This record gives sequence, C-alpha cells and structure tokens, in this order.
Amino acid sequence: MQTSVIEALKKGSFFKMPGKKPVYIKDDYNRTLKKYSAYKFDDVNAYRHLKKGTIVEIGFDF
Repeated sequence: MQTSVIEALKKGSFFKMPGKKPVYIKDDYNRTLKKYSAYKFDDVNAYRHLKKGTIVEIGFDF
C-alpha cells in the first residue's frame, strides 16, 4: 500500500484513511470550507471533508 496527500489525487480516485477500513472516493474542493470533499464507496450520503495535506492510503485491492 502507498501513501499520498489528498490534493495529489484526481477526482474520482479511491483511497482509505490510514489504519481504517472504509474506502472513500475523492470529490470536489469546497472553497467555502477550504477542504476536499470525499464520500464513502458504500454510502454516497456519507461525506467527509479533509484538510489540505491529509495523508491517505492508495494502491490497494478491494
């Protein structure tokens, strides 16, 4: 598994938070919150907002 920062991923990329199980999909950048939006792969209503520089895990199989 590889790690990356959230801003390096393209929209629609799959990632996980370090040490966590849920898979998220990166969405748009929210200018008012100054954070990146992401939603769970299994539940599109479960959004999460991540600050710039947040480390995420990529390059995994699920």
